[in-house]
Amino acid sequence: MASHRGLFGARVVTTRRLLGLDPSGVSGLFTFGDRIVSFEPRRRPSAEYVLPGFIDLQVNGAFGVDVMSASATDLREISRRLVMEGTTAWLPTVITAPLDQFERTDRVIAEAMAAQEEGRQAARATGTRFAESAILGMHLEGPFVSPQRLGIHPPLNLLPEGEPLQRVMRLNTLRLITLAPELDGALAAIPSLVDKRIAAMTRQGPGSWRGGACSRTCPTRCRRCITVHRAPPGLHCRIPGRWPR
Repeated sequence: MASHRGLFGARVVTTRRLLGLDPSGVSGLFTFGDRIVSFEPRRRPSAEYVLPGFIDLQVNGAFGVDVMSASATDLREISRRLVMEGTTAWLPTVITAPLDQFERTDRVIAEAMAAQEEGRQAARATGTRFAESAILGMHLEGPFVSPQRLGIHPPLNLLPEGEPLQRVMRLNTLRLITLAPELDGALAAIPSLVDKRIAAMTRQGPGSWRGGACSRTCPTRCRRCITVHRAPPGLHCRIPGRWPR
């Protein structure tokens, strides 16, 4: 630890408080060096807050860098910039593209993660500071998305079965995948993905609520639902859409 120290008054908001939707925190005085050394509670409230580091699950690019065309050096530059904004870990995110593109980006992410680990070990050995947001792995948003709600995705969408699914499951850094649950093969694919320690989230398309496609993902160990707002249809007496439901 570096020899310099300082004092900082703030309210501490723990993860438990955030999960309980209680942002009030506990006011006090920090003593810190490169890490927090001590915390002394105080009654006087502070206008400053100390929060747990943010984990960003979807970063398609930042600071002029597109993840899908980035080098390992580029990804580490994003990491250095993100940590200055309070993000302590992140998932480089890839959208629908040819399978070869996923595999190329997978190799780049793996290279960046290995370089980060080498940097951490070197910092520990020399007692220096390692200031980068940790790259946790890839978030793949596609290619298993609804052809009727592609949004910005190119029309290269595939069904989550057969060779496309097998190639996706072989991506070494894949940690999170987003897919449309109404697609043929989606409900069967989710348990296989989870068994490979790949978290799955549903990306809502126009058919996700019809026939219970979204609700049927619950027994498949799908973690959560995202982008429920994507291109929602108007209200209809027989097809109310996802917001009223």
